[in-house]
Amino acid sequence: MIRGDALFEDIKEGFLRAAANYQGKLIIRNCDFWGNGGEEYSFEVSACTPTHTLLENLTCGRKPIDIVRRKQPRTEWNPNRQIVIKNCKIPHLRADWAQTEHLRIENCELGEVYIRDGRIGKLEIIGCSLMKLDISRTQVKEQDVRIREGGKISTDIM
Repeated sequence: MIRGDALFEDIKEGFLRAAANYQGKLIIRNCDFWGNGGEEYSFEVSACTPTHTLLENLTCGRKPIDIVRRKQPRTEWNPNRQIVIKNCKIPHLRADWAQTEHLRIENCELGEVYIRDGRIGKLEIIGCSLMKLDISRTQVKEQDVRIREGGKISTDIM
């Protein structure tokens, strides 16, 4: 069991499934996850549990990545401090039910992005290209969404 910070670096094949039940920092960088085999996701991690999560320079295959790993809401507001996703190539990103004080996605090439049913203090999507953004039923206190190029944006922010 990890009790402090965790660093995953320079993984260049396969998939990652990580359940985080600790309050340290989670850093995953310079990795390629292709989701080989019968896995549902190419990358699956509980990014909302550690106090700070950084996903940097990741390339993912066509299978979705899930950074929350939750299928139902939390009843209490118990967010992590920050999730940062930067310089990544992710065709299908899921962050449904996310609870974080700050979610920042910057300089990424994204296909479909789903951030539904969450609670986010500050949402920033800066300098990204994306095809679809769905943040339906997500409570956001402050937002700054500036994308590089077209696509469909669905914003039903509560």
